This record gives sequence, C-alpha cells and structure tokens, in this order.
Amino acid sequence: MENDHALSDLLQLFWQIRKTVQRSIQQADPGNPRGDIAMLERLHYVIRQSGQDGAVPVSALAERLRMLPPAVSRTLRQLEDNGLVERIHDPADHRRALVRLTEKGEQIRLQAEDRMRDYMHRVIDRVGEETFTRMLADLTTWEQAMQAELDQTPDTPAPESAQSKHSRAHEI
Repeated sequence: MENDHALSDLLQLFWQIRKTVQRSIQQADPGNPRGDIAMLERLHYVIRQSGQDGAVPVSALAERLRMLPPAVSRTLRQLEDNGLVERIHDPADHRRALVRLTEKGEQIRLQAEDRMRDYMHRVIDRVGEETFTRMLADLTTWEQAMQAELDQTPDTPAPESAQSKHSRAHEI
C-alpha cells in the first residue's frame, strides 16, 4: 500500500493523542490516580448507555469496555477500596453483581469532568469550532469503519509472549 508511512503516522498520532488525553486527565484531578478518573468516566458512560437505576452488571462492564473480566475486577476493587464505587447484588438475580458510583466517586468524576471540559474548550478555541466539528465527524467515521472491519474479521489469538512460554516450560 502506498500509504504505509501515512498509516504509521496515523497510529503514532492516535498513540500520542491517547498519551496527551491521559496527561490532561491527570492535570484535571492531580489528587487522584489517572486510572481512577478514567475508569470512573468510563463506568459513568456505560451506566448512562446501558445501566439501570444507576448501576450496571460487572460482566456487562467488562464487555462494553472490551477489557478482560479479571482486569475489570482488579480495577473495581481498587476503586472500592478508595470509596469511589460499590458493588451490590442485582435485586432481580442475586447471583449477579452490579456496580455503581458512590456519591464520592460521582463528585470526583464531576469535578474532573468540569476541568476536562474547560481544557477541551481551550483546545477547541485554539483549533477552531469548524476544525473540531469536522475532526469529530471524521473520527466517528473512522471508528465505525474500524469497528465494522473488526466485526467481520474472526478473532485470532494473540501471539504467546516469551514470559508465558517461560512460565509454561516450568510447569512441565
């Protein structure tokens, strides 16, 4: 493909934007770990999209965030320890756990959201409203096309890491 360099530049740009957003999240609330704020925002989004009564099943959270359930559990445990989320039993099915933001978690999320909104407005003022609107539409189109491609491509197992090969060798 002629555009291999451009595709490499695009991937690098996505990576750099991700790092810049993470840095801006940290600056939005320096008293809380970056991962906490990001996860509170992601949890809020999933609850808003598919939750009921301000909570969402833990299993649905893992699926919607495209994270492995153990990683979600580990992160939720940290947030619970900090008093930012709580797990409750699903009243309709006591075997299922639901998760929701605590009052403290929601307060921290809202403060960080306000700071991030102010930051993003300053960035939009820098690039212009028209450029921002066009970029948002273009990125939405890209994300939809990328998702459609993933949906049509069967999942292939990730290559085994040297660490897991080493661990497995010691099991034998």
